[in-house]
Amino acid sequence: MTITTIRNLTPPLLVIEVVSADYRNVDRQEKWKEYQRIGIFEYWIVDAALALISVLYMVNGVYQETVFHLGDRIISPTFVDAELTVDDVLNADI
Repeated sequence: MTITTIRNLTPPLLVIEVVSADYRNVDRQEKWKEYQRIGIFEYWIVDAALALISVLYMVNGVYQETVFHLGDRIISPTFVDAELTVDDVLNADI
C-alpha cells in the first residue's frame, strides 16, 4: 500500500520502517513528515547500520522520538505489553 492510497483510510496504529542505505533521507525525514501528517500514531525506524531503533509517537499532532540501542527493551506506547529488545529485532531471522 502506498502513502497515496492510505490517505483515504484510517491510519494504522503502527508503521515499522527499515532504513535503506540508499534512501536514508527518505526513510528518516520524508516518510517521518508524511506519516505524521496523515496521523499514524506510532512509527518505528529500524536502523541496522547504526544498531538502533527509533520509536516515534504522536503527542498533540507532533512526533516525539525515543531512541533505543542494543540491549535496550523497546518501549511502545501502543503495545505496552510487548517484550521486544533491539537485539530481538535486529537479529530476527526473516
